[in-house]
Amino acid sequence: MKNKRKIVFIVDVKDRDLEGLKRIGMYLKDLNYKSIYLPGNIESKNVLRRKPDAIVIPKANFNRPLLAKCKLNGIKIIVIETEGNPQDKSYKIRIPIEPNLYLFWNKSYADRYDNFLLCKKEIIGFHRGDILWDVKANKLSENSKKTFKERNLTIATAAQDSNFNKDQQKLKSRKRERALIETADYFQLVKSYTEQRDIIKDFLIKESKQKEGFKIILKPHPRENCIYWENLIKNLNSKRINIMLNETIDSLLKESDIHLAFSACTTTIEALMLGIRTLELESSLTNSLYDDAHTSMADKKIKNTDDLFKVIREEYNFFKYKRKLINKRNKKLDSYITKYFYKFDGKRCKSYALSINNFLKSETQNIYNIKSLYLYLIAYFHYIITTLKIYILEFLSYFFPSFENKKSLIYGKNTNRPSSNNSKEKIDTYKYSIDPFEI
Repeated sequence: MKNKRKIVFIVDVKDRDLEGLKRIGMYLKDLNYKSIYLPGNIESKNVLRRKPDAIVIPKANFNRPLLAKCKLNGIKIIVIETEGNPQDKSYKIRIPIEPNLYLFWNKSYADRYDNFLLCKKEIIGFHRGDILWDVKANKLSENSKKTFKERNLTIATAAQDSNFNKDQQKLKSRKRERALIETADYFQLVKSYTEQRDIIKDFLIKESKQKEGFKIILKPHPRENCIYWENLIKNLNSKRINIMLNETIDSLLKESDIHLAFSACTTTIEALMLGIRTLELESSLTNSLYDDAHTSMADKKIKNTDDLFKVIREEYNFFKYKRKLINKRNKKLDSYITKYFYKFDGKRCKSYALSINNFLKSETQNIYNIKSLYLYLIAYFHYIITTLKIYILEFLSYFFPSFENKKSLIYGKNTNRPSSNNSKEKIDTYKYSIDPFEI
């Protein structure tokens, strides 16, 4: 039997990304591959010492020093987007190191990157949808057996950076400017997140005073400050209101009868795919920040706390007296899936594995020419520049602690270490990390 080829998967956010990537790895195992899963904060040397044939990264501008070293060592770079359906009206990332294979969710986003020299592009679709496909079969039958007292309102928040102070926001804005060619205004995004967070907060306070109502399960975004929500829900002290942490979105939606999400949130579409009624918040900036195609899918739009409270009361009474919903085919959703998710058929992870296998077995990828030499020199340039910057900043941060944060502008992530005497801070910093493992 031939030696197994090795592929390293970089897992960006455990709760969101790991299950889909594991499924791809299981299909690759059947094709005689060993898949190695590593956290996003892994050091370059710990990737290179495994001598993989390819590395799968969550976005094309991920960790420039690592990608430069991979290119110089002949390791193929493959992109499987973790968030492959940007909802901003304009969004395009800066790609300093050209990947070898870029696998997209949809054609509309793939078309934004038309200046690659050798990178092969394919449209495979929404791989995490396979997990929802498995859930969908049992969802309707389980819901029909529930009493109105067992009905759940699920809330997916996405208030990233709303807890940042001005200096932190400025640093994040600078990182985005370096990483993105086109995007919505960062400060406007944070303002929108904060408005929607406050709507949810005020709603929960008001709802906690009601004698009866939906059981409420709130799940913060994996990159959100969950401590804010933990403290709020603890202070409300309501048996009906709970928080879900360290779980996948399908775990939340399995419990859902009505789902509430922030503007243009992917969980709105995921809930609709399972036949769940959906509500979507709007901030004063929603229409200027996001494309209408991504904000017009929910069953109802919510603009303020009073509106939300009224709608939830109406929905609760609907379940209380009419008992069940009739699930109808959603043609608008079908069109959305075709355009932005490609297919919802439970076969996307297998298609990703087949595409990776076909690419790595292709002979054409090994042809060396002027273009490949040019890309090699580009990678070498980035390697030299980032290495020099890192050494300089390491030196400066030894004498001036304020330079520690500036290293994140090179790595593209937060390199700060939590204090050893603050376990809560440590958990929050590394909550989306994983321990390395293989399939």
